[in-house]
Amino acid sequence: MPLRKLRVAQLRAMVSEVLNNPSYGENANRLQGEIRAAGGVRAAADLIESCIQG
Repeated sequence: MPLRKLRVAQLRAMVSEVLNNPSYGENANRLQGEIRAAGGVRAAADLIESCIQG
């Protein structure tokens, strides 16, 4: 949704969905584990930098 079309009620509903739906937390925890297993945020930053530098 384009930011300029976002309304307070819509944002409130979306935040409520994320906070109250356990699947969001479960997926966040799964991704956290995958990022750690792949070397963490530092490895991700290094990979991005190496791609940018060519």
